[in-house]
Amino acid sequence: MRAFSRLLAAVVLLAAPSAFAHDYKAGDIEIGHPWTRATPPSARVGGGYLTLTNHGQTADRLVGGSSPASGRVEIHTMEVTDGVMKMRELADGLALPPGETVKLEPGGFHLMLIDLKAPISESAKIPVTLRFEHAGAVDVELAAGALGAPAMQHGDHAAQHGHGDHGQAHAGGDQAAIEHVLKSIWDSKETPLGIAPVVVAGDYALAGWEQGERGGRALLRRHGEAWRVVLCSGDELKSAENLTKAGVPAKDAETLTSQLAVAESSLDPRTVAKFSLFQGVVTMDEEGQHGSTHGGNH
Repeated sequence: MRAFSRLLAAVVLLAAPSAFAHDYKAGDIEIGHPWTRATPPSARVGGGYLTLTNHGQTADRLVGGSSPASGRVEIHTMEVTDGVMKMRELADGLALPPGETVKLEPGGFHLMLIDLKAPISESAKIPVTLRFEHAGAVDVELAAGALGAPAMQHGDHAAQHGHGDHGQAHAGGDQAAIEHVLKSIWDSKETPLGIAPVVVAGDYALAGWEQGERGGRALLRRHGEAWRVVLCSGDELKSAENLTKAGVPAKDAETLTSQLAVAESSLDPRTVAKFSLFQGVVTMDEEGQHGSTHGGNH
């Protein structure tokens, strides 16, 4: 579960656009194809993605960002070490070696727009200011693709859809919000994330996921109007007893496991088999996947 086990965030800075639309420059730093995803009404965070190419002879560093669209912008990274998933803020910024290109993309380095002031709508332009250690600040716009879009095309910035679930996402409600949370953390163009089924009871939800030949299940909890991942596991989440130990009220735990069994019975058995491949438990922190996690062999 290498790709799924990389966890989720944000960034941005005053320069004139380059010769290509949606490309910008700050000193020796070229900023290419900045984009984001539309978010459901309940979302409180959004991701920011772009490429940074240092055409200079000396190293630079992306040290921060801000946006009128969110309370704050942070630079995050996701890593998997010895089967342990970690997501952390890069407090010292992101290094940009001379002559190299660094990609901010789903599943790796990315920007986190935290405490969104309003949902991000498809085709919107989200202003962000990026700050570089030497190149200074530059204002860019993140072009918003569809909710759940795994990537943006460079030519016209149209969203690409890998799962045929775009219609479900626009249905709105908890289903769309849960899909958005999971996709914004782990989905990528190279390793698209499939999500099904999704069952909800009270303030908790279970979701099955598959990514390539891997899969698992995720337990989520409602926080206000948003959903956050509590933990990821495999067959452990089929047990009401285990859900109760994870903090789910007993009645909701029974409802979730019953609904999950019914929902999974309608899926392709090969898909359900992938859910059992996730071994161990990976626990997310309570601030929306912003901390270290621990788990077994993925």
